[in-house]
Amino acid sequence: MSLLKTAQFGFDLSTVGSNAEGLFVHQGYVYFGLHNVSLNKPGGVGRITPAGKVEKVFDLPMHADGKRPSILGVAVGADGDVYLADCQFTELCWGGSCLWRIVHEKGIPVRAEIAATGLNYPNGIAVKGDCLYVSDTIIKREGAITTSGVVRFNVNEFKSGKTVAVKMEPSDPHYLCDMTTDTTNGGFPYGANGITFDENNQLYVTDFGTCRIWKVVLDAHDKVVSCASIVDTKPLGFMTLDGAHYDAQEKVVWFADPLGNSIGGLRVATGEVFVLARGGGTLDLPTDVARLGNKLYIVSINIDFGPHKGTTEHVMSVIEM
Repeated sequence: MSLLKTAQFGFDLSTVGSNAEGLFVHQGYVYFGLHNVSLNKPGGVGRITPAGKVEKVFDLPMHADGKRPSILGVAVGADGDVYLADCQFTELCWGGSCLWRIVHEKGIPVRAEIAATGLNYPNGIAVKGDCLYVSDTIIKREGAITTSGVVRFNVNEFKSGKTVAVKMEPSDPHYLCDMTTDTTNGGFPYGANGITFDENNQLYVTDFGTCRIWKVVLDAHDKVVSCASIVDTKPLGFMTLDGAHYDAQEKVVWFADPLGNSIGGLRVATGEVFVLARGGGTLDLPTDVARLGNKLYIVSINIDFGPHKGTTEHVMSVIEM
């Protein structure tokens, strides 16, 4: 694996929606969330087929109160249903975000329902066994300290079709652990974003605001043994950390840096962080990354953020490994 790599054009996603965010690889398909903010439409989900075709999986309905579903993370659960993190981006409505479930029958999406409510800023989704692990970027703020964290759901909770209500506090049985983002010396007041498991029951979470990577170690019963920040990526020039994906072939956690316009990696055995790609090619505010075969797939949410201005192009980039 040679450094540095250059991202190339992969797919035009504008045929199915806009502002792609979140990636998940399942049975040879690459799923991506559709934020759809530039279209002012409800979010949804699309995918790249094994044959390289871009296709829409499902468009969500509007919320009953008229709010637009605002999708970030996406994952396919052990039950075969697609789950989407709906982040409503408001500090005036704590607990106002949710988790959607696109119910499949015989592999065909048939309806969308709200699986869980009470989330604040849900972002990434990781899958382990029957469970979904969802990062929540802001649980609370106190001055320069932002608390974020991870909640866990078992997909069997959703079988009845009833919505699961959670409270973003340690007393809730879904609450796994929390993390702190300290912006006293700069950074953005946003915490847990990308989330991914390695094969050793260790969960990695990227901190958007301070560019640190956290590791959560679980025991054989999936109880938290430790939750700690393990590395600061800023010395390598990373500016923000977003989506994460564990690559079992390389033993690396890949992550995206939107403002730094970069893709980086963490070698899980040594804790070494490195830059895989920085600028150039088709990288433009990358927000998530996932590997399938010999390629890394990269999406950009393509919105106005910091110095970046959204464009009318909505593409998926590819890095050949």
